[in-house]
Amino acid sequence: MIDPAIHAFKARLVAETAARYTPCGRFSRGFAAGKLRWDPLFFGLLAGARWPDPLRLVDLGCGRGLLINLLITARRIADGGGWPRAMPAPPRIAAAMGLDRDASALRDAARSAGSGARFVSADLATAEIPAGNTVLLADVLHYLDERAQTQLLERAVRALEPGGVLLIRDVDTGRRAGAWAARVAERIRSAGRLRPAHPFHYRSSEEWASLAAGLGCCVESASLDGGTPFANSLLQARTASGSGTAPGPEV
Repeated sequence: MIDPAIHAFKARLVAETAARYTPCGRFSRGFAAGKLRWDPLFFGLLAGARWPDPLRLVDLGCGRGLLINLLITARRIADGGGWPRAMPAPPRIAAAMGLDRDASALRDAARSAGSGARFVSADLATAEIPAGNTVLLADVLHYLDERAQTQLLERAVRALEPGGVLLIRDVDTGRRAGAWAARVAERIRSAGRLRPAHPFHYRSSEEWASLAAGLGCCVESASLDGGTPFANSLLQARTASGSGTAPGPEV
């Protein structure tokens, strides 16, 4: 049973994070509130990710910057002494950068986050990834073909600082029913974006873990369904010594 006090606090955190999107218009604020409330990604990461502290985050495929804004809001509440003891404290944020190719989403991200983060237009299939101690790929990899996925993972690991962590949330094809539901939902979203024939390439969490381990990472994984019918997993791939090559430009 969910603690009513924690439930109320999460509602407050959603409301205060969504309020950052007020300058972006009613749709963006409503979208932020709904996504934060119903997608288990955000509170799953907030509670389950092993965040480096202080955090230097690179969010690949950041969209409207929801996670970055959630972390900014969470840290502000924690600094004010209002963070509940029953929840893991959010990391201090040294730097945050989001990359995406959607210009409209990036404008909302920049307006809502203010000086708390930087946002850059980039094609993740080819972009150089800035250095950070945390790189996030949430619902990004399945949009790429198999070769591009591997190349992006390689660049993401190279961008990690020593001891950094690569966080991956994606569909887990190892759980067939939930994976089927996720594929159907993704196809509907793709049709809504007027790209009904866009190809997707999915893998199981074991395949993602194997790829990350092959790049020198120590990997742990867990389901991240959050009561939804979709089979999503969260992988945390950590490297103790970096990739052995120079990382990209700093966040």
